[in-house]
Amino acid sequence: MPESALTVQTPVVAGVAKTLAAANVAGNSFPNAGYTFLEVLNGSGAPITVTVKNQRLVGPDSAEAFDADVAVTIAAGATKIIGPFTDQQRFSDADGDAHVEYSSVTTVTVAAIRVY
Repeated sequence: MPESALTVQTPVVAGVAKTLAAANVAGNSFPNAGYTFLEVLNGSGAPITVTVKNQRLVGPDSAEAFDADVAVTIAAGATKIIGPFTDQQRFSDADGDAHVEYSSVTTVTVAAIRVY
């Protein structure tokens, strides 16, 4: 199963009904305009790790060195908001997409939310 794209949701002053999608076992991607957050709800009975992939691998001696992937642990039954992913050079691929992987997807839901 290939990675699936998340639709980025943008809140407005009058409000928006947020929609969570099931996390994909192969991962998710979303267009990253720089002010995008990822909300992850871990409905399972065990902690999970959400990994946002680094898109630019540069050696540690380089002046442009970037950190490794960002791995966030989410406790059982908890929700975390991860981001924003303002460093587009680090988090966005050539198409402008950020990529996310999950250690488990059972009862895990996710939303990409952009605020400008």
